Amino acid sequence: MATKVWTGAGADNLASTALNWDLAAAPATGDDLNYDGAFPVTGNKNCTWDITTAVNTINTTGYTGTITQTAACNCNSGATKKITHNGGTWDSSGQAVNIGSGG
Repeated sequence: MATKVWTGAGADNLASTALNWDLAAAPATGDDLNYDGAFPVTGNKNCTWDITTAVNTINTTGYTGTITQTAACNCNSGATKKITHNGGTWDSSGQAVNIGSGG
């Protein structure tokens, strides 16, 4: 488990692209994800959520981009299991958002 920050530095805007995250690794089970907009130039780049990996937390405080789901968002692995949506736009596009134990 790690804390990863969206940099948007990859060639596309996919959550599954390792170079879009500060540790150059796509989210893994139990990770804490931050979309804080702090990364220079691309930190507020829009994100296409195309993974179903079960993460622990997602925090969008300070982010001004848009997260658009093309897959279910599973925030249900780890001790906290929480989404803090305080910035930007979250478009579920009819996809499931599962928080807690199983959804």
